[in-house]
Amino acid sequence: MALKLAGLIAFFSVFLFISQTLCQIPPDVQLQVDNVIAEFMQFHNVPAMGLSIVKNNGEILYTTGYGYSDVEEGLASDDATTFAIGSISKVRQLYI
Repeated sequence: MALKLAGLIAFFSVFLFISQTLCQIPPDVQLQVDNVIAEFMQFHNVPAMGLSIVKNNGEILYTTGYGYSDVEEGLASDDATTFAIGSISKVRQLYI
């Protein structure tokens, strides 16, 4: 698990370094991000999560939701889904 998380952090670190001058992420990188997130969610049995990549000046490069905010009803998560923060869910932030 720690190795998977370290790989995810390393991937995003390289990605953020490359994309600092871009206004958005390239489609091929977006696909890689989506694949890494899908693998992470499947491995850890995560039903839904949101991801935003924001430059240090506040410019949003990428924002999306993954999975289902309501699995029983089949409601997909998107970039406007609100997630409750509790003892089993944490916000993670990577600043480069």
